[in-house]
Amino acid sequence: MARQGMHFQASLLLAVVTLRFGSGSAQTGDARSSRFPVSVHDIVAALPGDVDHMDVARASRIWRKGVIRTYIAGNTPPTPEVVAEGLLHNETWAYYPDDKPRRSMYAGDTRAGLVPFLAHAHFGDTYSWLLYMDDDTVFFPPALLHLLRDFDPAIPYFITDHLWYANGTGPATHPHPQAPRCLPCHFDEAPYARRRRSFPAPRGCPCTPQLLCAAAPRVFNAHCDIPRHPANTFSMHGGAGAVLSAGLLRAVGLDFMEACSLSLQSTGGDAFISICLWQAGYFVTDPGLSVFMEGVHAFDPGPEDRLGAMRLLAAYIDGHREGADRHWVTTCDEACERQLGAMVSLHIRSRSFAALDDAASFIKAITTLYEVYQELLHHKEERERPAAEAAAAAEAAARVAAAAAAVAAQKLPDVRTAAAAANGTGTGAAGGGSESAESLEDQAHRLAMDKTKAGAQAAVVAGAMAETEAETEALAAAAAKETVAGTAAGLAAAAQEEIVVSETGHDAAAGDGVVAAAGEREQTEPSKPGEAGQASVEGQEAGMVLEATAAGQEAPGTAAAAGQEASTTVAASQESSDAAAAGQIAAADQGVSAAVR
Repeated sequence: MARQGMHFQASLLLAVVTLRFGSGSAQTGDARSSRFPVSVHDIVAALPGDVDHMDVARASRIWRKGVIRTYIAGNTPPTPEVVAEGLLHNETWAYYPDDKPRRSMYAGDTRAGLVPFLAHAHFGDTYSWLLYMDDDTVFFPPALLHLLRDFDPAIPYFITDHLWYANGTGPATHPHPQAPRCLPCHFDEAPYARRRRSFPAPRGCPCTPQLLCAAAPRVFNAHCDIPRHPANTFSMHGGAGAVLSAGLLRAVGLDFMEACSLSLQSTGGDAFISICLWQAGYFVTDPGLSVFMEGVHAFDPGPEDRLGAMRLLAAYIDGHREGADRHWVTTCDEACERQLGAMVSLHIRSRSFAALDDAASFIKAITTLYEVYQELLHHKEERERPAAEAAAAAEAAARVAAAAAAVAAQKLPDVRTAAAAANGTGTGAAGGGSESAESLEDQAHRLAMDKTKAGAQAAVVAGAMAETEAETEALAAAAAKETVAGTAAGLAAAAQEEIVVSETGHDAAAGDGVVAAAGEREQTEPSKPGEAGQASVEGQEAGMVLEATAAGQEAPGTAAAAGQEASTTVAASQESSDAAAAGQIAAADQGVSAAVR
């Protein structure tokens, strides 16, 4: 019963999250379809734990909703009670020891760097994307699903736009706008053509050290080594989090990452995973916005400015109400809305709170605010949907009209001229300055007349095409029927010829019988000497007389039999001919009907 109750709770949570988050095929306000559809069921999470931070890790259940499968690696073996409670929330609690001695800032840094690969060993090939984070990192699933819809999870991706970097001119900061990273291959740069890049990011699918070294040769040495602390600092930021594709975790094994991490001394777990992935041949792909819009980040936009994120949400929630003119008004300006729409994660930084319980409470509060923001955003779009659909319909109608004008222009030269005039190209260039002398009213009138003329000519073309199709169908039907009639006549003639041949053969057989009887009689009566010639003549005459007599005697019976046989043959031939003709006529009618359709 207990297990059935657990399954029921999990199913209920799954239904609730599906209703709230949907399939993730599109972010709110963007109906563009996904290249790689993704839902919360395709996502798992991995985070390092600590016995003292268990309440913080549990607080993230509010946004995971029990649907995102989560792997938590702690510094102590989990108790049976912890394991059982975790199963209720789709969590797997595991153990990986602290570093002794420490090789970085914290004893759990090796565990922090390895936890995605430990999770992959546990989940296997049952997911598409893995969320990599600290225990005090919050992810926002609607924005996350929107971000991932254009990424292929089979490609080795390490996605984030929040990196530690020091370029030699000052201390390491994060997120550093000049930190080397790649752009995804599908990113559309056209809307940002006039903006300057913060870094000459190459396109990479996947991003590799070779691409980055070629793009920024002054940053890297001749061997294309990753800059390291203390000479330099260059890594992703663990608190901001990252998204790793299943393709990356299949390409780089746990054994390699563990051996690499245990050989390092650096600043933290985020440095371990960054250095080792670089050595494996992969590095960070930026979603794109931060390369062209400094200050706009998907991962922890603050940085670590949890109150700043709360103010953005509060501005949208407090000011987003229906005004007297039935339009939505808000104190969240365009920059505010852009950042909220892009925000995928937020680092709470639990160590800055007076107590970890307070950090856990803040995680719940910021998640609730974000959900209210999503609901208001949905309400706004529902209000604006009729106008948006009307605009889309008008645009579609304009495209149809333009296509019709183009088709008509290919048929009639006048229509081409009218369509060109209607599109504003006109023929004024050929007329020198005469068109410039026209008043705006005259030009508008002329364009309207040209459009009317183009429509009329297009209708004429359509009518002519319809008449041509009708004539073609009529000719095809007549030809088919003529072919059937000719075939039927041929069959009838063949049947008549068969009757004549049958009668001739019967008469010839009767004559042969008479001659044979006369010859037999001559052989039974021997001739006398000297009578040979006369006998021969007499025999011939007798044969003729006998032939005539036999013919006269047998004529009635023979004629009757022949007549009866001929009648039977004619009837059978006629029935066969009629049946064949009827079949061909039916087939021809079907062919004509198909041609007409």
